[in-house]
Amino acid sequence: MGNAPQITLMLAISVVTHFTAAVGFSAGRRTPAPRLTVRVFNYAQVPIQTQSLGQKIAARILHRAGIETSWLDCSLSSEGKHQVSDCNEPAAASFLDLRLVPACPATIAQFGSQTLGIAAQAQEGTRAAAGVFYDRVQKLARGDAASTAMILGHAMAHELGHLLLGTNSHSPVGLMRAK
Repeated sequence: MGNAPQITLMLAISVVTHFTAAVGFSAGRRTPAPRLTVRVFNYAQVPIQTQSLGQKIAARILHRAGIETSWLDCSLSSEGKHQVSDCNEPAAASFLDLRLVPACPATIAQFGSQTLGIAAQAQEGTRAAAGVFYDRVQKLARGDAASTAMILGHAMAHELGHLLLGTNSHSPVGLMRAK
């Protein structure tokens, strides 16, 4: 994997964080990297090993962009409840929500059949959240483009990038390109 995806995301995030003072300089000293918690809601029943490896890949990409992440597995128990209490709480400002979901006819009609994920910015009364369509990740992996976990990790990082950079934040090259 080349450095272009990480460099593109790193430059874009650096600009955003500079203006929001999430990363900056104080008395000649750099402040710590922003730390975000990603709550992963696995509604597509992604195997835990694939999910974990995808998270590691996404975390590595975000780390190269200067963002440290911790990940919460917000899978549901057999009783339909979240096993981690932070998954039931309203998200703090440093939390990002990521849903692993199957595509449905409504998403195909809205976004087409090739879209790997979506990100929705916060609106009044709603939280920002990203989604990755796991069945589409699997389909792309069957085409020998890369492993399922590799594609999942890049799709996760791309959609989280949209939450950090804004909806219209595609770039001509790298991780944040549209296709």
